[in-house]
Amino acid sequence: MREYLELVHEKGLEVINWHIGKMVMQRYGLIPDDGRNEEPESTLISSCQEFI
Repeated sequence: MREYLELVHEKGLEVINWHIGKMVMQRYGLIPDDGRNEEPESTLISSCQEFI
């Protein structure tokens, strides 16, 4: 956790989250979507989209 927080402090949260997202996509073979899902089935995704 300390290493993560040091990276966030050094590089910025946006950069770190971008890299984490990229690694998750590679690991699970996901393909980026061009748009936003207006009716996601996931409660986590729908609640997160409310704040973006």
